[in-house]
Amino acid sequence: MNKAIWGFLRKEFSQNLRDPRMLIFMIPLPAIQLITFGVIIRTETRNIRLAVSGTPDKVLEEVVNRADSSSWFVPAKVRGVDPYQWVKSGEAEAVLISPPEGLEKSMAEKNGRLQVLIDASNGARARNIEAYLSSIVAEVSHVPPPLFKFSVKTLYNPELKTPYFMVPSIIGMILCLVAVPLSSMSFARETDFGTMEMLLMAPVKKREIILGKTIPFVVITMVIFLLCVAGGVFGFGVPERGPLWMLLLGGLVFIATMVEVGFWVFTLAPTQQGTMVIGFIILFLQMQLSGIGFPLDNIPKVIAWISYLNPLRYFITMLINIMLKGGNPHVFWENLSKIGLIGLSVTAMAVRRLSRTLN
Repeated sequence: MNKAIWGFLRKEFSQNLRDPRMLIFMIPLPAIQLITFGVIIRTETRNIRLAVSGTPDKVLEEVVNRADSSSWFVPAKVRGVDPYQWVKSGEAEAVLISPPEGLEKSMAEKNGRLQVLIDASNGARARNIEAYLSSIVAEVSHVPPPLFKFSVKTLYNPELKTPYFMVPSIIGMILCLVAVPLSSMSFARETDFGTMEMLLMAPVKKREIILGKTIPFVVITMVIFLLCVAGGVFGFGVPERGPLWMLLLGGLVFIATMVEVGFWVFTLAPTQQGTMVIGFIILFLQMQLSGIGFPLDNIPKVIAWISYLNPLRYFITMLINIMLKGGNPHVFWENLSKIGLIGLSVTAMAVRRLSRTLN
């Protein structure tokens, strides 16, 4: 290996592994995020507070018993007799209101009706509550079967576990939060300490400086990536069904791209304070336009085009395909090529801007 690059590697590894601020990005931050999103956060609709109002009878009792025996509903503790007030106060999220004559008698008269009040403050949760109650009522009321049978087979995540989707997505987010700040702050630190001019005046080539200061962060972030994958597989039970070479190559290309994004951030604001501000803005946009929090199809078309410039979007798609679906070659190479193209473009812009600044 080139002696100049080797010297930079030794310097960067030694310097960053001794810096407490850098260690925060390397160890506690990834661990906290992986545990928070993998263990604490769940997207399933559970623990729905259900209350009942009206004349009790066998049919209504069966509906309530089926709801209570499921993993979706819990009995609500309510005060007073007004079901609307129960929902308004938050004591209940859903209220079953039977007719005055009773649900069983109403069904016998061919006029069966059961009113449901649902708190729709959270629209997504309200839709799930409606779907759950509709399925329970259909079973109890013995609705005639349709002319054909609707058979559903859930693939790749049959138990609909949240970590199966969240862990690969959070791994991509962790890599961004590690690679971009570390690389940008490393370059900015040389400027703040006044050593960047010394490096540029030294008898080394520009590419040797760039490689010497970026390779260490590619290696460090790659180690974090492998630890996060291991934590997801052994800690949260997320499967890894794809080839190992796909996982390693995809992670390496994405990490190298994000390190170069950090280098580009430095060229925009060559101070640690400036890199932190610009880096935060870029990372915020990447998270919002990656598909982690909400489907990208819901984004207005005027803004959606920005997401096509986001490497995190392609990495999450690729990583989920590798870990859950076994790694489809077309999906892998298509997303990998897009990440690589973005990485090369960002590197070219950063080098050009650095050269212009030096001149």
